[in-house]
Amino acid sequence: MTECAKILSRFVTSLESQYSVRSEDDDCILVTPFLNPDNDPIELKVHVSGDEATISDLGESIGFLYLHGIDLKPASRQRWFFDTTLRRLGVRSTESELLSTVPLAELSDGLLRMTEAIRSTQHIIMTAKSRTALAFGDDVDEWLQEAGIERRRGVDYAGISGRRYVVDFTLEVPKQPPELMYALHSETPGYAGVLANKVIVNFLEIRDARTKFRSAALLDDSVDEDVWHSIMPILRRRVDHVGTWENREGLLGEITGH
Repeated sequence: MTECAKILSRFVTSLESQYSVRSEDDDCILVTPFLNPDNDPIELKVHVSGDEATISDLGESIGFLYLHGIDLKPASRQRWFFDTTLRRLGVRSTESELLSTVPLAELSDGLLRMTEAIRSTQHIIMTAKSRTALAFGDDVDEWLQEAGIERRRGVDYAGISGRRYVVDFTLEVPKQPPELMYALHSETPGYAGVLANKVIVNFLEIRDARTKFRSAALLDDSVDEDVWHSIMPILRRRVDHVGTWENREGLLGEITGH
């Protein structure tokens, strides 16, 4: 055995002393040497029934995301990462906790996989930072591609005044005029109002230049503050189709008539 192998063997042996177990009714709690982001140790609850064991994260993972303002919305990237991670590790989830049921002979592997699932889930908080307008546009473009929508990005149109106006997306919808759509991202209500006014003016200019189209605005509602609340009624009066990122499928249905 090499010197390195000897050192690592001692390290592996020392890991045993860093775990501890305590009883809780008929179950037990395994306290691991791994830490949550708040520096508390990760704990796993184990329930033994016959020749199987069910492992729980005690609801810490989903609760941790909730406390950091993360809601695992359907069709979101965060939800995709969460579901993909759990499938990879053989872990399932309820509304409040992570669970895994394994044969007793595979308990050690199950404990390691649950620990990895907890740590990977907690990493989702890194995605909670506000995205930029460009990043939102990229997300919209990717979503439209996945939906099979033929589109062009960043097309400029002439306005009645002679100025050129760049529209984020031009969607080709069968048997309909093209749909000109802006993808709007704002961190504050004030700037949301500025964007809304700009979009309305742009559409009026392009329409007055006798360009036939339908108009749409997709609003990024992933920021903490509801910046679009007072702006939405104004947009709806001036724009044919208005929707939020959370309800984007509904907006797409309005645009395509499906």
